[in-house]
Amino acid sequence: ELERLRDDPKHEAERPRLDALCETLRDLDADLVLPLRAKSQLVGFWTLADARSEESFSSGELRLLRAVADQIATSVENSMTFERLRARDRFVSLGEMAAGLAHEIRNPLAAIRGAVAVLQQPSDEKSAELWTVIIEEIARLNRVVESFLDYARPATRRATIRDVGAFVKSCVDAVSRSKGRTDVVLELAIEPGLRPLHADADQLERVVVNVVQNAYEALDDEGRVRVAVRRVQGAGPYDTWLEIAVDDDGPGMSDTTLERAFIPFYTTKRHGTGLGLALCERLTRAQGGTIQLRSRPGEGTSVLIRLPYPVPPVTEPESA
Repeated sequence: ELERLRDDPKHEAERPRLDALCETLRDLDADLVLPLRAKSQLVGFWTLADARSEESFSSGELRLLRAVADQIATSVENSMTFERLRARDRFVSLGEMAAGLAHEIRNPLAAIRGAVAVLQQPSDEKSAELWTVIIEEIARLNRVVESFLDYARPATRRATIRDVGAFVKSCVDAVSRSKGRTDVVLELAIEPGLRPLHADADQLERVVVNVVQNAYEALDDEGRVRVAVRRVQGAGPYDTWLEIAVDDDGPGMSDTTLERAFIPFYTTKRHGTGLGLALCERLTRAQGGTIQLRSRPGEGTSVLIRLPYPVPPVTEPESA
């Protein structure tokens, strides 16, 4: 079919593109390439070749093959989902054990930290260096313990966040001040007229701060961090969500990292605990929301946080 179009004088302007497509199919040893789409997501390609005939596939054959491709795509997506769930389930018991262990570590850790704080910092260079290492490692261990406890703590206390835009701005400003990086351009876009949000402010603050921090840390050199807050419409007239999107110009993630990003204890950071995004997902889901990662190597990363944002019920006027 492509060769027929290529040889048609009416498609002379398209000839270079059609030549490239024909050459690609030859390299793949394929007469036909069908996309495997599942829930509007491309999960692969299906290449077919029929050595019995030089004729094009008929319309009926194409319809049948497209239906089979849809079934293949669904099977591939289900398999990928199953693998992700199985990987998470393997860490459930470990997470529960870690939470108990964290409680046991916390008290002696506090005693060690207090004792070291009382000790006078050594004057000689070698001992002072070791003293600093002790302080830093105690602080790091304390952060790990706190992360374990936060991950195991499911309580959610909902309240009303009156000014959603100001709330997100305060979270972003806190990260910007703590990072203090003049080489990073921060862009904040807040849709005007947003209604109040019913959510746990403390947990949502932790999610937003953690995601924005990750965006900053993904930038080794200069770049941009963009934060957008907007209302998005779902499938139904009353299906509305508040979306907080955080984008960066960093190096992006590999497919392997993207698949494992929400698995507890998985991290690519040198000093990371592997609980940051896992905790964000847990806190977001506890409030009925979702968190999604989109990334490609060399193209940065986008994080989409969505929280239920129902339309207020219409109050019927009282009859006279």
